[in-house]
Order: sequence, then structure tokens, then C-alpha cells
Amino acid sequence: MGWVKRSAFSSAEEAAGRMVSLLAAEGEVAGMPLTEEDCRILAGYERMSNELSAKAHFLVGRILDKRTAGDLDPLSFDNAMTALDPEWPNIAEITAEVATARNPQRRLHGWPLIKDVAQLVGCGIVIVLLMFAVVIVVGSVFHWN
Repeated sequence: MGWVKRSAFSSAEEAAGRMVSLLAAEGEVAGMPLTEEDCRILAGYERMSNELSAKAHFLVGRILDKRTAGDLDPLSFDNAMTALDPEWPNIAEITAEVATARNPQRRLHGWPLIKDVAQLVGCGIVIVLLMFAVVIVVGSVFHWN
């Protein structure tokens, strides 16, 4: 099964640990080192201080700025993020917040919004009409009254 993507990480904890170690290395480069306690909190689920959260947001932003589109490293920050469970540790939450803040969803306004809503309503009406047609055809085939 070639379409199944295999992870380089054996568990979500290993992936979170890799993300935290990459973040700690970036902290050393940026002159904002993380303590062992900071790393433990980032890899876990407990509440963070505002100072640690701000530091982690800044460092994750630096990591996301440095990444390349052709990065094939199976142990990269991005690949570690995809290996995490739905219940994300603090490091994954921060990464999602930074990525979302950088690429916010554009909201439609004016004519594009009207066209989008009209297409949605039109598709709904077409689906209902097709359902009626299917019922009529099936009813006539099986002679339902």
C-alpha cells in the first residue's frame, strides 16, 4: 500500500520531543535558551506561563520562517507536527496558533460573498430536485402508487 504515509516517529510523545528539541536548539541560536522545565512543559499538556508562551511563539515563528518547501528530512519540525495525536501537547498548540496567525482565512465580502451564497443555495435546490427525480423514476420502475 504505497499511499499509506509512514511516520518516522514511533509515538506522538517522540514527535513532540523532537519538536521541543528543535525549538530548544533554535532558542540557543536566538539567544533565548529553554530550560529543562520549559521543555517538559512544552512537550506536555499543563498550563504554560505567559512568558514561556511568548518565547515559544517567537521561536516557532523563526523555525517556520527557516523551513523550505523541499525539506525531505523525515525528522523535520513539520513532519513531527503531522505525527501528533488529536490531543496536541503545548508545542503543537503553539505551532498551530502561529501558523494560523500567519495565514488567516480570508472572509468574503460584497459580490464574491453573494456569488458564493447563491451557488450554495443553487446546489441545494439541484440536489433536492435530483432526489425527487430519483424517487419518481424508482417509483415508476417498481410501480409504487
